[in-house]
Amino acid sequence: MRETGICYPDVEMLPAIANLLGVTVDRLLANDTASQEEDQRRFFEVMNSARYTGEEQIAFIRDFCRKYPDNKQYVYELVYAIAAYLLEAPEKAGAYMPLLNKNAEGLLETQFRSRVIQIMACVCEENELPAWLDLTPYDANTNRRGLLVARAQARRDNDQIYIQQGLEMLENLSAQLDRRFPDRKGPAAKAAFHRGVMQTVRSFGTGGEVPAGWQGFYARKQLVLAACLFAAGKTGEGWQEFEEAMSTYRAVCSRRDAWLDLGSRLFSGMRISPDWQHAIDESGTVHRLFGTQRYAQQGAAHMHELLTNPRFSWFDAARPDPRYRQALAFLEEQINKDKETDR
Repeated sequence: MRETGICYPDVEMLPAIANLLGVTVDRLLANDTASQEEDQRRFFEVMNSARYTGEEQIAFIRDFCRKYPDNKQYVYELVYAIAAYLLEAPEKAGAYMPLLNKNAEGLLETQFRSRVIQIMACVCEENELPAWLDLTPYDANTNRRGLLVARAQARRDNDQIYIQQGLEMLENLSAQLDRRFPDRKGPAAKAAFHRGVMQTVRSFGTGGEVPAGWQGFYARKQLVLAACLFAAGKTGEGWQEFEEAMSTYRAVCSRRDAWLDLGSRLFSGMRISPDWQHAIDESGTVHRLFGTQRYAQQGAAHMHELLTNPRFSWFDAARPDPRYRQALAFLEEQINKDKETDR
């Protein structure tokens, strides 16, 4: 018994003993607040001193996890330590990956969730990566592409860092350009905003033209600009933008290329699929895109919905015009063609 100094119970038996007696492990060991704080101070003192590394460090942390099984901070430190070790010694995955997975999964409902998902996305096997990506986004600081960037950085894969950061730029910028701000400030403010968005997209091309990959999005934004101008009483300018938008969209519908140019090298030389669901890099590898759902809404059905939605009253002044009806007729024809193609 501990009281007599004869022996000390196996630490792996402590949770079972505590459960049998109806007390916590800390209570069983008579770990009052002062002793817990002293243990924690000693733990981080040792960790910060780098006294242990690799497997020795993992063993040291596991001792604290056994002694304080309810303390998630120690579990997180264990997950971090194992992951760091496996990135340097991947041949040890067979010995340590089951332990890592078990403890990482146990932290998913704690405040460590986001950090654990990022750690696991960096260290897990390729076949396990989709499952960890599917756990995101959980909060504003975690997203799927960010995990893939972190994975490439952790593995010091410079080619993948370049590619994943290019995709990250594409996704983040596209999300910013597609914001609905400033709808509530009225049509004039929104018109100025959309002119800025369109100018940004034109800057991606050489000579000021809109790259093929951005033309569907550009046409949609130009139609919204036309609606803003109609609502502001600038009918002539509105029709000019409207007809240019439809001309651009007709070109989009007639294009049959599998991959479209994005223009700027900001995007790491990527080309985009017409539906904005995938990108292809310069080596020919295809990457799934995240956060571009609204960009996929460039099909004829979505353009038709934009023009026919009665809640978008800024188009009301233009709806009786034959040019408006001709645009709707073209989109309806294109919708039927799309349906035939899908059959």
